[in-house]
Order: sequence, then structure tokens, then C-alpha cells
Amino acid sequence: APILFANGPAAGLINKVSKSPLAEARNSAKLTVGSFDANRAEFDLTGPLTADKKLLYRLVAVRQDSDGFYDRTYTKRWVFAPMVTYRFSATSEVTLKYDTTETAFGSYNGLPLDRLTRQIIAVDPKTNYADPTNFRTDRLSRLALAGTTQITNWLGARLALTGVSVGVDREESRVGGRAATGVTGQAAEFFGTLPVTGDRTTLLRNSQYFKRESLGLTLQNDYVARFRTGPLEHTTLAGFEWRHGDWSRLGTALGYDSINPFGTLPATIPARGPVNQSFDEVSADRKFYALQEVGLMERRVLLSGGVTRNFNRFRALNTLAVTNALTYRRAQATTWQGGIVGKISSDVSLFGGYNESFQPNNSLDTAGRQLPNLEGKQTEIGVKAKLWQDRVRVTAAWFDIKASTSRAAPPGRPIGAVDFATQTSRGVDADVAVSLNRSWDVIASAARFDLKDSTTVTFPNVSETTASAWVRRAWRDGAAKGLVLGVGANYQSSRDGTAGPNRDGTGNVFNSAANNFANVTFGLPSRTVVDALVAYEWQTWRFAVNVDNAFDQDYVDASRFANTLQPGYGRNVKFSVAYRF
Repeated sequence: APILFANGPAAGLINKVSKSPLAEARNSAKLTVGSFDANRAEFDLTGPLTADKKLLYRLVAVRQDSDGFYDRTYTKRWVFAPMVTYRFSATSEVTLKYDTTETAFGSYNGLPLDRLTRQIIAVDPKTNYADPTNFRTDRLSRLALAGTTQITNWLGARLALTGVSVGVDREESRVGGRAATGVTGQAAEFFGTLPVTGDRTTLLRNSQYFKRESLGLTLQNDYVARFRTGPLEHTTLAGFEWRHGDWSRLGTALGYDSINPFGTLPATIPARGPVNQSFDEVSADRKFYALQEVGLMERRVLLSGGVTRNFNRFRALNTLAVTNALTYRRAQATTWQGGIVGKISSDVSLFGGYNESFQPNNSLDTAGRQLPNLEGKQTEIGVKAKLWQDRVRVTAAWFDIKASTSRAAPPGRPIGAVDFATQTSRGVDADVAVSLNRSWDVIASAARFDLKDSTTVTFPNVSETTASAWVRRAWRDGAAKGLVLGVGANYQSSRDGTAGPNRDGTGNVFNSAANNFANVTFGLPSRTVVDALVAYEWQTWRFAVNVDNAFDQDYVDASRFANTLQPGYGRNVKFSVAYRF
């Protein structure tokens, strides 16, 4: 429901680590093995450190070492997250959280488009054209200190300080993307695709190194007041958020080699090219917000409203050409939100809401001018109902979302030209949960919408009709007590692989007579994927077998760029055992 604290963008209600120390001991261990993306061990330990339960702790540790579905892909991940809470009283506490994650995973960038068949080229869907020496590594460390207190019986406060360090390293070789200026042999718009005629056994592959380091600091301060004025119940949230970020990024020039997509990859990739992009960037954001919720008629009607004032300052320094240093670019905006919930009866409620969003756009057009900021507006009207003695719960809504976008100038357009568009997504969605009895449950959801903008008729990878359902049978007594069976399906309607009729997702004109690319418009067919579950719970143990894509259906998960497609995952069988202690 679109009431104040359900969907407000207030700083103090977001950016929280979800798990926190608990006052009661609650420990668990879980081991998962499977076909791919599965070999994983998890530990979650929490409880009091002192007899008075004022000092609490929690420790989460995860290790994953698994192969991926595609050839030569893998995931190696460590997660370590200790945290402590000290409770000064029943209404005041302070929590210190630290978490660090390091992930190494294989490089994969999809398969080329065959412009003759308008499908993925005829190879095994697990084929990977990345080089075995390619790598991707992500590192994240975060330290958060937060305190909450009840200042009076009607006023509470929260103060939080968070520091985040992120490092990203990539060495990628891929078929697809865009060719650099001066590369011949394939049209720039469809670099890396099999042509309709001519040489259909040779493709160009590009390789590049990329690195990014960032350090961010966030300060949040919220105040929540709850009070009455006559018959009205008030909840007021007010506060601010301050963010500062410094980061550096560099990349090397593309190197090119030729491969036979149906044969053996070359033994080596081109030597790493010279650094051709290097930037030091600084961003500072401030938000001030005030949100109000009012309950009347014994809270049978809830009204909410709020305003946020956004400020952003950004500067980028090209370290390869210091004379081109940019002055700070500034952006600011005021966003509004509001909502209403009305209880028609104890079981039926109507709701409506309106929200605005703002995101500063620090990108430049080809003439060096700052692109417009990204703004959005969302309207929603719906109903929530509990039926059949609360065995059926239904939520249905109509929504209208408008968002501004901007794109860099496509080839052939004047320098400085930019596409400015307003995307509109309008439709309905619904969720239904049914408890037939103590043993049978059904959960289903569906959505239907139209997505358009002022410059394009369709969008790649957008299914305008989706649906899913899950049926579960649980044995709660008798000889089979603890056994759970489940089966579900997920449906996506057909999608466009390219955005048309005139441009792809990055604004590059391709479907014109001048470029002679009219033959490459393609679509992605609808697909339905079935999953299944068998689980057994015994005392403090839980054993489970999950089967994703149970019928091993072949499908295209997404198009990447206008020339690369990504096959969906095949059948994945995972076995897990969990123990609570």
C-alpha cells in the first residue's frame, strides 16, 4: 500500500544491512551442492554475549566455489559479516556492522547474432568466446554504525554513518559490442555478427582491461514523531542524508583478433593495449525530507504526503588531459509523494499513491554538454482483500509510470545531438495467495503493461505480459510429516530483441536504407520455465532438492546490445541440507 513508510524514499529507511543481532540464540548452517552456481556453505550465528542480554552479536559467513552453466565460467565468493549491538535500555541501542565480500567470476558476454536466421548462431548454448585468461573480480567492504533512541514517549531518533569501499577489475574478451573507429571488415553497428552473405566462419573479437576503485561515506539522521491532535493520529518522519563519493576508473584501448566461432579459440589474446581512459571523479549528494502520515476514523483512513529536496554536485577529471578538468556540475530538484488507504471493511482496503523520483545525470553529450537529469512519476490505484475467512489474499493495482531518459548521439547525427525521451509504462498487476487447507497453498502473480517512449515503438528484453504460479503440498502429520512438494512455472511473453523500428537500446540507428540493416530486426519468443522442489523437515534439520528449469527448456534469456544474445540456463539440480542449533 502506498502509505508513508511503505514506499517513501526516506534515507533513514534504506541502506540498512538486513540481518541484525538477536537477543535469543539462533544458529544455523547450510550446505548446498548442485549442477552449477550451487556449491556453497553458509553459517549464521546470533545471540547474547552477556547474561543481561544487553550485548548481542551476529556472525554471517559464506563460501561459494562453483562452476557456471556456460563454459569456463565460475563463481568463487567469500562473505564475512560480523556485527554487535549494545542495548542501553529497552528504547536505546547502538549497532556496529562490518561486512566484506570478495567475488571472482568468469567472463561471459553471450553469443553472436546470425543475421541470416535472426537467431543465435548454431553452436552449443554453453559456448563461451571469452579467453581462459579473462577474469572478473569484485571487492566490497562496508562499515556501518547506527544508533536509535526514544527521546520521549512520542519522539524517536536514528543516526547512522556508513563507509563503503568498492574495487572492480575486469579483463574481458568478447564477440559483440561496437567496433572502434577505424576497424574495418564489419559494420560498426553489427560488429561481431555473422553476415547474411560472405565469410561466415570468421568473427572479430575485442579485448579490454577495466578497473574502478571507489570510496563512499554516508551520514543519515531521522526523527520520527507519533502524536494525536483530536481525532487524528500523526506519524511524522523528517531528516537528512549526506553522501560523498570519490572514485577512479581506467580502461585500455581495445585489442582485436579473429576467431572461428565454430572452431578452436586462438591460443592467446592480443597484448593489453595502452590506457586510453582515466578519470578521477567526485560526487556529493544531500537530501532533506519530511513525510507525514495521518490516520482518522480509528485509522480506517490513512493519508500520507511528503517532500524531498535533492542536491547533487559532481566533478570528473580526465587525468590523461588535465587541461580538460571540469568544474563542478550541479543539479537540484524537489520531489513529492502522497497516498491514501481506505478500509471499506475489515477485509477490504482501497489504496492510491503518487511518487516522484530524481537522479542526477552526470553524463555528457558529444559536444561536452551535461545531459538532462533523469526524472520519474508514478501513479498507482489498487485494492487489497482478505476473503474466504482469510484463506485468500488478493492485491490488484493499476499503475502509470513515466520516466525521462537521455541517449548519446547516434552515428550520423550532428555533434552534440542527443535523444531525449519520456518512457511510459502503463498497466495492471495482481498477486493472489490461497491456503486451501493446512496442506495445500497456491501463490500466483501476473502483470500486463504497455511500455512506450516518445522516440521508439518497442524496447528490447521487455516482456509486457508476465505470470508465475507456485503450488505447495505440505504434510503436517502422519507418517509423511515434514515432507514438502512444490512445483511452479514462470511465463514471459515474446519480446523484441532490438528496439525499433529505428534504433537499438543505445540510440544507434541501424534499421535504415542508408545502413542497409533492415534484415536484422529480430524478436525473442515467449517462454515458460518450470521449477520443482522436494523438501523434508525433521526436528532441526531440513533437506531439500530444488530443480530449476526442470524440463531443460532451451530459450533466450536476453539480447545484449543489438548483436549478442544470451541463452537461458539449462536444468539445474541443487541439493541442500540445513541445520538449526
